[in-house]
Amino acid sequence: AANTILIDIEAQQAHGCNVNDIIIHECVHAYEHYLFYYLQKICLSNNMAEIPEFEDYAECTADDKTLQWIEHQAIHLSPRIRMPLAQTAVKAAELYDKYSGMPETIAYERIIDDLSEFYDVPKITARNRLVELGYTHAENIRRFANGKAVPGFISSVRLEWNQTYTIDFMKLVNEYQRNDDLRELLDSGQYLYVEGHLCLNDDKYIWMRNNSPCLSGYARSHIDECCILFTLINDSGTDKYVPGVLNCKARRGAKKFLYEVSGNAVEQFKSIQKIFKEMPALFGETLTYHMTNINMTVEKLAELSLMSERTITRMRNPKNKLPSLESIIAVSVGLSLYPELSSDLLQKADVKLHADVPLEMCYQVMLRTMYRDSIQTWNDFLCSNGFYPLREDKLAAEA
Repeated sequence: AANTILIDIEAQQAHGCNVNDIIIHECVHAYEHYLFYYLQKICLSNNMAEIPEFEDYAECTADDKTLQWIEHQAIHLSPRIRMPLAQTAVKAAELYDKYSGMPETIAYERIIDDLSEFYDVPKITARNRLVELGYTHAENIRRFANGKAVPGFISSVRLEWNQTYTIDFMKLVNEYQRNDDLRELLDSGQYLYVEGHLCLNDDKYIWMRNNSPCLSGYARSHIDECCILFTLINDSGTDKYVPGVLNCKARRGAKKFLYEVSGNAVEQFKSIQKIFKEMPALFGETLTYHMTNINMTVEKLAELSLMSERTITRMRNPKNKLPSLESIIAVSVGLSLYPELSSDLLQKADVKLHADVPLEMCYQVMLRTMYRDSIQTWNDFLCSNGFYPLREDKLAAEA
């Protein structure tokens, strides 16, 4: 019947969509885009084209973005209809006063949660509406990286729509391969990948909690001071305005890297140069040197690298065969070696990481940005990205 919206409840439940969002989305199409569909229908009828009963009347080629713009408009109008401006402003001010005594990031998390529950909308929708009302510090609350929520953070600088401090690990790996500037900076070991950000490796910004690095409270409230900013560049060409066509551009593109070099790299460089002057020439002797340098016992390294004590003892013996790539990675993680030092170990074992092998490229980026993480964290990242973990049984098999 006319003016009827059909909803596939099974599909709606399977995709976790809110039924009210679906209804309003379709109402936007019916109200705002009626003429577009009507003209499409007339055009197709004149061309004697067959119109499927339950499909949109619109047609488009790969170069025609009209339908994309229509969908974009419906998607972005729906939450604004569900959270009316004046009413939401009053509710947000009420909640802001309620939680004003809490740390800012926690307060905004509570406000977003309450708005989400009150209006029955996703938390991301509540956050975006809050930002539109002028609460700009809420824009980096409820962000996600690697499929998980990251702790909220504050930037003193308002970000553009295509800027972010948060990046998924595999996107970082791809950018590391593509971007020479990023690769050179990460190879220096100045930045660690922590909570979805690339943060300066400094105790002011990074703390250790449960043997894993996390951002300090200061870093989370001064993210622009210590973390790298990424910018999304639209690589699909320039869209032109056409009268009578909805111009709501899809904001997608390749990531471009922006950064500032930190001054603490000089002290780290001097420390590493001193170590290089003292290190032996062979792999086994170098491993022993690193362990002695930080008072690491065989038993402790076995625990931190998920390897057997026998395997580590064999690796320290220069008369034995050189170890596998996985074993070198594991002891590097257990020793928390700087990137230059783990690269030196690989070189002395005559092992090279290849850019065209996805797993080895992951190892490369992780050795440069996650060398202070535990091997358990490494294994979580590897498994979540479809790779095998550095397993104890596999590593101990060399013994």
